[in-house]
Amino acid sequence: MQVPAKILFMPDKKYSIGSRMWHGVPAIEKTGDRLWAAWFSGGKYEPCIHNYAIVAYSDDCGETWIEPYFVVAANETKGMRVMDAQLWVEPGGRLWCYWAQDVYPERCTASDFDTNGDLLFDTFFGDVQAFGIYTDNPEADSPVWSEPIHIGSGFIRNRPTVLSDGKIFIPGYGVKNKTYYRYLLAERFGSNAKVMEGPFQLGKKNFDEPMAVVQNDGSVRFLVRTTTGYIAESYSYDNCKTWSETVNSNIENPCTRFFVRRLSNGMQLLINTPSSKLGFRRSLVAYLSEDDGKTWTYELVIDARAGTTYPDAVEGNDGFIYMIHDVQRDNRQAVDLCDPSRSNAEKEICLSRFTVGDIIKGKIVTEGSFLAKVISKINYSSRALGDIEGKY
Repeated sequence: MQVPAKILFMPDKKYSIGSRMWHGVPAIEKTGDRLWAAWFSGGKYEPCIHNYAIVAYSDDCGETWIEPYFVVAANETKGMRVMDAQLWVEPGGRLWCYWAQDVYPERCTASDFDTNGDLLFDTFFGDVQAFGIYTDNPEADSPVWSEPIHIGSGFIRNRPTVLSDGKIFIPGYGVKNKTYYRYLLAERFGSNAKVMEGPFQLGKKNFDEPMAVVQNDGSVRFLVRTTTGYIAESYSYDNCKTWSETVNSNIENPCTRFFVRRLSNGMQLLINTPSSKLGFRRSLVAYLSEDDGKTWTYELVIDARAGTTYPDAVEGNDGFIYMIHDVQRDNRQAVDLCDPSRSNAEKEICLSRFTVGDIIKGKIVTEGSFLAKVISKINYSSRALGDIEGKY
């Protein structure tokens, strides 16, 4: 078992925005009037043993942020990095922050941003473990947090789903065994999660990032990112004991993270990149379904720029949907044509707030709604590798 990463509250300037070279893969939650956000950074790129997670909060709807409120720190001396922080409020109000961490094999360099495809999976992500901490008073001036708890093996990126029998579906996955999708089941989150063999895998090795939705008939719809140009789907009619054949859904996706959940009005919300061209990460669009995800009747373009990725969203108790995403997270993107050693990447974390009515109208019509407001931006343009990228 790995030792969990350290939690550093109100850390020093090593973790300040002025010291960062990239950031991305954000998550969002809301507790009362407080917004929570998380993402990760560290080093020049990902994957890198200098990667660490950042947690921030705002008490004024995202106008100002306590950032970083805490970080989940890497342990560079042992080659261990932190990635993919996620936030979730479980029934009852407990706020979780959980993350993935892995340890590099000795042969790896600290960062290798040109490693792609099968070589990437064969080189990195050998022993990914998920840990988390929680607080039962997330709206307090000084919330009290637990010690880190081991949640399970594999990437756990996305929100859990409470099944009709009360068990928790945890959307974990691995990148080594690629015959079947994986997930975890637990009686309660943070305790004795069991790794389960899920539906048969479609496409090539990938960051699966599955999500699950309990349908109106009680079945569980398993949706997963693939390399086929579509989101794949499978159904379970016995609370995730068995699964139907995995097939491509009718939802195009260029192999990038999507988001789906049921809203309080019964509709389903999907946030997706509408393209089947692999690697084409342009535009994030919010969709609504009135027929349990069979069709998506209404849509609202959130951000039409290139390099818009990793949407996460939460429905507030104020009638708004709060969404977070990143834009061109590092300097591998938007290379300067006049000087290839430099980048014009935006490196933004963006917050949106909108309503069901806005999506139905296809434009912002609600007072207080807004789209793609920058809440964090990094000004760093060098693409050159430096000493920070050397072997450890």
